[in-house]
Amino acid sequence: MKALKQLGIIITILLVGQILQQHFNLPIPGTVMGMIILLVLLLLKILKLQWVEKISSILLEHLSFLFVPAGVGILTSLDKFKGKVIPLFIVVMVSTIVVMVVTGVTVQLLVKNKKGEKIW
Repeated sequence: MKALKQLGIIITILLVGQILQQHFNLPIPGTVMGMIILLVLLLLKILKLQWVEKISSILLEHLSFLFVPAGVGILTSLDKFKGKVIPLFIVVMVSTIVVMVVTGVTVQLLVKNKKGEKIW
């Protein structure tokens, strides 16, 4: 029952993000808005980590399963990618490298911060 309450909190926050995105016609997806709201609530300690920790762990354990609908959607739209394979490949490679570099730098900064070393 605890996980169900936590899922309700997460879904409510995502719903608020979706409503804000549609109401203000923002260029950011509603789900991303919901995640930003969740982050702000956690950082401001309005929402305690214990209130969403269990369901977050469960969702992270099954993250690969949650990508199946997106993969199926891409497969059903393969005809739209004809003639655009090389630009798409370049975009995927560049974005992957950028994500890897940013993630690596972030982890290094967090490790230094945890050890008490000066970051800058």
